[in-house]
Amino acid sequence: MGTTGQIRAKAPGKLYIAGEYAVTDAGSPAILAAVDRYVTVTVGPASQAGHGTITAVRSVTAHDPAVHDDGRTASHLEWTRDGAGRPQAGQEPGFFDFAFSALCQADRYARTVWTGASRPTHPPLFDLRISSGLAAPDGTKYGLGSSAAVCVAVVRAVLAFWSSMVGQEDVSQAERSRDSRLLVFKLAAIAHLSIQGNGSLGDVAASSFGGWLLYHSFDRTWLRRRLAMVDGGTADGGMAGEERIDGDGGRRGTSFRDLIDSDWPALGLEPLDVDTSVRLIVGWSGRPASTQKLVARAARPMDPEDYRRFVIGSAECVAGLAGAMRRGDHDDIRAGIARDRGLLRGLARLRDVPIETDQLTAGVEAALGVGLAAKTSGAGLGDCLIALGDARMPIDEAGLSRLWRGKGITVLPVRIAPPRQSGHRPDQLAGAAAGPDRAADDSVDTGAPDPAVVSKRRKLAHLRLADLQNQERSRDEEGSPRLTQIRSGFAHVRLERPTLPQTRVAESDIGTVFLGHHVSAPFFIEAMTGGTPSATRLNEQLARVADLHGIAVAFGSASLVAKDPSALDGFVQARALTHGPVLANVNPSTPLPVVRRLVDALRPAALQVHVNAVQELVMGEGDRDFRWLDDLIRLRDGIDVPVIVKEVGFGWDVRSLRLLIDNGFDLVDIGGMGGTDFALIENARRRRGRRGTSFQAGKPDDARDGGDAGDGRTGMPDVVIPEDAAMDEDYSWLADCGVSTVRSLLNARQAGGSGGLRVIASGGVRTPLDVLKSLVLGAKAVGVAGRFLTPLLHGGEERLDRLISVWEDQLAGLYALYGITTTAQAPSIPYRIIDEDRLV
Repeated sequence: MGTTGQIRAKAPGKLYIAGEYAVTDAGSPAILAAVDRYVTVTVGPASQAGHGTITAVRSVTAHDPAVHDDGRTASHLEWTRDGAGRPQAGQEPGFFDFAFSALCQADRYARTVWTGASRPTHPPLFDLRISSGLAAPDGTKYGLGSSAAVCVAVVRAVLAFWSSMVGQEDVSQAERSRDSRLLVFKLAAIAHLSIQGNGSLGDVAASSFGGWLLYHSFDRTWLRRRLAMVDGGTADGGMAGEERIDGDGGRRGTSFRDLIDSDWPALGLEPLDVDTSVRLIVGWSGRPASTQKLVARAARPMDPEDYRRFVIGSAECVAGLAGAMRRGDHDDIRAGIARDRGLLRGLARLRDVPIETDQLTAGVEAALGVGLAAKTSGAGLGDCLIALGDARMPIDEAGLSRLWRGKGITVLPVRIAPPRQSGHRPDQLAGAAAGPDRAADDSVDTGAPDPAVVSKRRKLAHLRLADLQNQERSRDEEGSPRLTQIRSGFAHVRLERPTLPQTRVAESDIGTVFLGHHVSAPFFIEAMTGGTPSATRLNEQLARVADLHGIAVAFGSASLVAKDPSALDGFVQARALTHGPVLANVNPSTPLPVVRRLVDALRPAALQVHVNAVQELVMGEGDRDFRWLDDLIRLRDGIDVPVIVKEVGFGWDVRSLRLLIDNGFDLVDIGGMGGTDFALIENARRRRGRRGTSFQAGKPDDARDGGDAGDGRTGMPDVVIPEDAAMDEDYSWLADCGVSTVRSLLNARQAGGSGGLRVIASGGVRTPLDVLKSLVLGAKAVGVAGRFLTPLLHGGEERLDRLISVWEDQLAGLYALYGITTTAQAPSIPYRIIDEDRLV
């Protein structure tokens, strides 16, 4: 065995700066600060034979959130191990619920992972001693997230103790090099969620990472489901020789360790490089508040549209505030804090949750009166308020303290806790939503960016930005200043509806033949992403839903396989989950041997080859050679499946369509304006303003990874406020540099004559009526991406399944309404184009 002495670990408290409540929605962001008041845990070998203990020293009291609201207390908790070696409490944990839960999760991981010649014959018993600096002398909690800090400190201590027991020689290189902050966060999050049952786990993230943090909450429903499956699969959910299960119930290779190692959907953990001029001042109301109860109250049903506006508004506010804090722009910081406060007060009115009490309002107004930005922090109804000032300017902290004292508010002398250090760079993050250019799927930057890493980061950025812009478009189709000029054109198409259609909905058959395969509906799931572990999960979900409904599905760009051959495995995994037609997707310069491998592995009904000149031009690392026709011919002639030439959001002109026809191409995917706008997506990435970092243009086949999100991947240019230098490179004026979906369909009719082109419509298809209009205008099938992406990211497969079922029913109703019974009859519906001169 290794060292048998005592080990000490600690975890800081936290404060929310912005994003409260909205952050409970998976993928939604918040800014937090870890503060230099700590929970400290000391661990050592059990002092008594047969059992270990958890002991709380005097400063941990019944007022601490590690204690349940019924005030149960105990001087210590005894625990032992059952026959399988799992920790077992000698009595109800009560006071020690969070601590014991954290002990169990950390111990479970240690027993699963740390095996070797010197592993103890019997798992060790040990004593934990916990002290807290997150409460007042009388035991009243400050509201600094002590339950989270308890979980983090216990996990950190137990892992360190186990590591000392087994010896470094038996800890694998992978374990030694992993980001310990991320491991601790995941274990502590599981422990905390199992006790509290709700919340975003942002406090756990801040305690795990320290410093300033931009946090995106993960999908807790997914985690609960995976945990239930892991726990149901084996006695210990991760020991050697177990039968392991995958995240959706199939018998495949997911254990507790795999769950910890996997990317958690929507999780983002980005240390925030806040300018040194930002000064944080904290006031404490003297009143404790229950986050658990307030979050539960705020979760009560309300108007979905109102709530969506709140969540999206919060995301935009947090993004802008994060940029302002990086730059030290205190005018924008004040504006951002004020906007966040306004959003929270609006939520309080909508849900009757008293977030800002009279006392807190008075404290905020006092801080505003001396020129500071100020708001409540966290759930509200008590606890803390924060004020942000410019340290380069005089700040009358003594005067503020006097004002606050007069209102019963105490200044807490806290500073920002230093960020945790580990073997990984700070940008080694987790999940598809880890930040527009960062993810744990990627290797760590060590100088010039690797092309495969750049491609993976871009794909992850596309998903998040697409989701945000799609939410904005859904929220405010007519009023969004960034999107009003970008129209698919479907509003210009008027179908002539018979007053006496002489049809029945029950007779409607919305099925059709797509690329030689019978499908249950004329619409399909368009290309969204591919080539990363996060993308594999998403494509697997899409494939299962497509299989359930008997419709086609397109996978996103597989061009990354040329740089990373292992990326093919993810596409193969997803392909195995559907019996229906699948479309593969590459860029024109993908090497032919790679494309042949892809076709052999996926057996696609066709290969989409995406062309994306506008995206490449805006993309910092994009291609500048748009001579793609020879590449298209090379790929078409080199494989034995049909080739679909696909735009990714900027549509088709007549001249280019005729060029395709003249060179023997007969399949085109419109990808018109009105859905995903990659000028906005790439502009958002380009303007991200990361200090000291720029992507240089690579080889032509290094950059062409557009087409990942089909027609519905969209981007918001203000996801992060850019640096001034990046603003000089703004390309948002290219957002309307294309052809709308409807104009592209009309152009295809003009270019192709009768039967010259088989056309797939995509780009801003948001309703079943848009599907029908596309069919009337000559489309053989209709691709949908963005309208399906957001429900999947925020509601999982069940929500997407439900949406597609609704579309199927509504489309059947539309067939009957317009006097047809089959998809083939759709082109017979009379139509007219209104305001055609305004059709882009």
